[in-house]
Amino acid sequence: MKAKRLILLASAFALLCVTVLATWMVILPGVSSTAIESAIYAVKAEIGLLPVEGTLMVVDFSQPSFRKRLAIIDLETGGKSFHQVAHGRNSGSLFATRFSDTIGSNMSSLGLFRVQEEYEGKNGLSLRLIGVSRDLNCNAEQRGIIIHSADYVSGKTMLINALKGFRIGRSEGCFVLSRQGFMALSENLRRPAFLFAYASTQ
Repeated sequence: MKAKRLILLASAFALLCVTVLATWMVILPGVSSTAIESAIYAVKAEIGLLPVEGTLMVVDFSQPSFRKRLAIIDLETGGKSFHQVAHGRNSGSLFATRFSDTIGSNMSSLGLFRVQEEYEGKNGLSLRLIGVSRDLNCNAEQRGIIIHSADYVSGKTMLINALKGFRIGRSEGCFVLSRQGFMALSENLRRPAFLFAYASTQ
């Protein structure tokens, strides 16, 4: 009986640990107030004011890729939703630690982007981006840096990469969401729209 009780207690403790870890990893948003404040400052610096309506996306690359480190903010209502987003394969594994605007680098770029038109491309429905931070992302259009979806942003990929910190897949520098995340963005996107990529090294 004592051995059974110990096994039950150990199982319950393990389940609790897994639940807490899963909550921190996936459910709780991973976008800092500093990242959001930096994004608002960048938009104001670019156009002179924060629009009363529109969409501001904030990617917090100081967070690991398994977290919901993309915030989508409705500027009219202040409402927020959070999603996972991939970084470039040469920017790092679990964390994005290296950034570049160089063509062919397969790295993520930082700074402020304007969200352009939606179109159907080789990655399916996508959103074109224009980099407006001169020293950080002005080659975004030439590099083909866009917002799109892919199956490698998923719980399945996290499990496959369990020994690599449960990271999601990586892109060639694009901001890649899950299929569900991209559809939610597409359906709720309001213009004007901006994306700001933040890292603690900025």
